[in-house]
Amino acid sequence: MSVRMECGRCGGRGYVLYDGDLMRHRRERAGLTLREFAKCAKMAPPYISDVELNRRRVTDRLRAVYDKVCP
Repeated sequence: MSVRMECGRCGGRGYVLYDGDLMRHRRERAGLTLREFAKCAKMAPPYISDVELNRRRVTDRLRAVYDKVCP
């Protein structure tokens, strides 16, 4: 999943915000560090980091944890 947004720097259209970006934004808005969230999710911090950097896909299980911990 991705969301098209306007670029904050150049104002151009077509900037794409991917799942990992959205997940990181939600976690930060909830006031959690990556390590705190990983502990709540019972997952390794490097895995969460990879997801938030769009190196791995957001699984249904992880999405459910974000929905619960970072409303």
